[in-house]
Amino acid sequence: MSKTMIKEIEQKEKSDQMKVEFGNPKKLKTHLQSAMNTATSLVNYIPKITSELIVCINDYQKKQSEKITLKDNKERFDTFKSLREFSYDLVNYDRSDKNNINKAFEMVVERSIRNSLMSVNNFGSIQVIDNEVVAISKVVKPVIKVENPNKKLKVKFVNQPNEDKTLIPVNTTNMDKMWKSFSGTDTKNLVPINQILKQVQLSFIMIYTKYMI
Repeated sequence: MSKTMIKEIEQKEKSDQMKVEFGNPKKLKTHLQSAMNTATSLVNYIPKITSELIVCINDYQKKQSEKITLKDNKERFDTFKSLREFSYDLVNYDRSDKNNINKAFEMVVERSIRNSLMSVNNFGSIQVIDNEVVAISKVVKPVIKVENPNKKLKVKFVNQPNEDKTLIPVNTTNMDKMWKSFSGTDTKNLVPINQILKQVQLSFIMIYTKYMI
């Protein structure tokens, strides 16, 4: 057996060891399929997918002695990767085919996974209520602007620590900020989902026009 084959086998074994096996929830699969096959209102699927992933993780954790957390083992977060692979496999999404890549769908899946991991690890009380992602205000927005009480300062508003513990809706921008705070990762390179959606819709128009002419 060649050294190359041995190396490939070792890499596969390592990958299999890091992979987390989850159940096969029907609702999650349905939401993923719908998100993958639509070009509009993709953001609406984030709460649905997040909610089902939380159920999936909690069911898995009941069978394990160690709770799911982020694990940085040189290959970034193995739990995150496992959840992403699991989600993609449910709907047979193969991103190895460059012609098959759906960036908007991938962003919805990634944000949903992040939300679910933050939720099961009790970060900011992030959860899904009435099909809306919510979290504690002071975690979503640690600093808020308030009217400046000091008239000597020539500014209308000043920054102040947010002490509000009520639950507020979390938009995609704040989901990314919360994830950065929770995991220590940098989300500055993420493309806004509305920009991705415009690209997807433009692609659909171009394909439609091509075959209609």
